[in-house]
Amino acid sequence: MEQELAQVYREAIALTDKQAEAIAQEDWELLGALLMKRDRLISRAEALIHEGVLPDERQEVRTLLTQLRVKDQVNQTAVTRKYEATKVEIQSLQQSNSAVTGYLDNLRGVAESHFIDHDQ
Repeated sequence: MEQELAQVYREAIALTDKQAEAIAQEDWELLGALLMKRDRLISRAEALIHEGVLPDERQEVRTLLTQLRVKDQVNQTAVTRKYEATKVEIQSLQQSNSAVTGYLDNLRGVAESHFIDHDQ
């Protein structure tokens, strides 16, 4: 039973690796599903700990938890970068939309001028 805790963390690490792949592929639905699976594993690990299932030699568990934390940080950084890139793309689309609206209004002879702020 003591090895069960280490096995749960190994499985969580494997899911975290799969999460990294989903992030790289921008497969957000898969990422969500993997996060839910991993949350269940982490809940299982917490339950084992509350049941008093801790190995006498805790170094393996510490090592696994450290690996998990590092992989989580890498994934979080990757998601943040994707988010920031997406924000830039959305801003660019909004600027283009404003420009097109202004041009169309000008062609239609709309009396109001639309100012386009290219620095938004």
